[in-house]
Amino acid sequence: MSFKAGDTIGSYRLVAECGKGAYGSVFLAESTVTQRRYALKIIYRQGRNCERELRGLTSYQAICRYTDLLQVYHVEDCGEYFYYTMDAADNLSNGGEYVPDTLANRLRASGRLSAEAVRQMADDLTGCLNTLHARGVLHRDVKPDNILWIDGAAKLGDIGLVTADGKTVLAGTPGFLPPEVLAGTRDYEPCDDFYALGKAIYCALSGKPVEEYPSFPDSRTLGDCGDLILLYNRLCGGETAAALSAPGPRRRRAAWIAAAVLTLVLAVGALYAVLRQPPEAARVTTKPPTAPTSRPEPAAVAPTASADTTVERSVTPQLWEQLAPEMPSPADGVSAVQIARLREVAALLKENEFSPEFLNILPKIVEANRQLDERRNAIRARQGRAAAEKFDAEHRSAPEKRFVRAVVMVREYADAARQVSDEAEDMMFQSFMASLRKELDERKKLETELLKKYRTARDP
Repeated sequence: MSFKAGDTIGSYRLVAECGKGAYGSVFLAESTVTQRRYALKIIYRQGRNCERELRGLTSYQAICRYTDLLQVYHVEDCGEYFYYTMDAADNLSNGGEYVPDTLANRLRASGRLSAEAVRQMADDLTGCLNTLHARGVLHRDVKPDNILWIDGAAKLGDIGLVTADGKTVLAGTPGFLPPEVLAGTRDYEPCDDFYALGKAIYCALSGKPVEEYPSFPDSRTLGDCGDLILLYNRLCGGETAAALSAPGPRRRRAAWIAAAVLTLVLAVGALYAVLRQPPEAARVTTKPPTAPTSRPEPAAVAPTASADTTVERSVTPQLWEQLAPEMPSPADGVSAVQIARLREVAALLKENEFSPEFLNILPKIVEANRQLDERRNAIRARQGRAAAEKFDAEHRSAPEKRFVRAVVMVREYADAARQVSDEAEDMMFQSFMASLRKELDERKKLETELLKKYRTARDP
């Protein structure tokens, strides 16, 4: 038996088919009694999966009433199949066709969400997961297709995998499951719902598929979404919403990580500050202090023979030194495994410092970026956002732009690698380290390219 739009099931008329899977279909349906519209899901009895969904549905219906969760209203077992009605998603279409307002459909339509929309979504869904977990059940399939908006608020849909037992057969979606759960080395836990939420936040913010985590698009500025990048990396590192504010050793570790991230942000901010200075501002001459100080002055980088300036580290800081904050200790609630990983990241960054010669041309690279930014801003003011984005696309391949992008990505991957704290997540840590090495190699190639470019420009 199968159903199509126009059919009637129970007291509901099927208006439009919204989705179809191996075991059933979802329709927009209208009550023939009240004319209210619902989402109606039909599940055909084909194997054990449908019985699992019915059990999950029964568990969910018992706890969803009078909460911020998606509401399930009517469940009916019809022998060969069963169906249930629930809140229908808002209509994403401005026309007559019904397009469910899901994160997946939003991403198909617009590529990615604004930072503010992602913040609101994350807040709504955190509340939904906290409600589920407080009632002793797990969602187990958080992903863009299962995130929908109802009356403007984000909710978790497709509650067929909801269960009170993390020891059931493997279920969920690859990419949104932690590697150790996917590998079967441990059972599903509440923090894994938040891991999946972190991946969904990444997809919403970046517009990229989950397989590309944690890479970030060139066209997205980081200024308005740094908190969200930190959030999804922490969730994917094993944190939960409750753990982010809980006291004790785990909280101390999270606080240390936040401090490390702040250091990274400040380091990149220092680099950008230099980028926005006119060339003359970076030209200083080192000289001994006239009076002793309690803190030694930073040493100057020796200029090359052809350089006409001396650049102090206080003006053009060694970014990689600032990317290696003070190591924590077990007393800070950080495991020996985590400390070893932090040292590995710091050592890799130390091996890839800027060369002294490159530090001497860095002010010129900064100035080139500043001029490109000024031109872009002027175009946006005169011709609008579309023209500015076209200018960005045309100049994205400029080595100066690619260099800054590489530095930012080094920061992102170093941050992500630092936050992998669980001993079982070695595969994830090694993946981040491989990406970090790749970005460092790219940064070195750009350093060589830029040195050649500016040496040529300097030659008579």
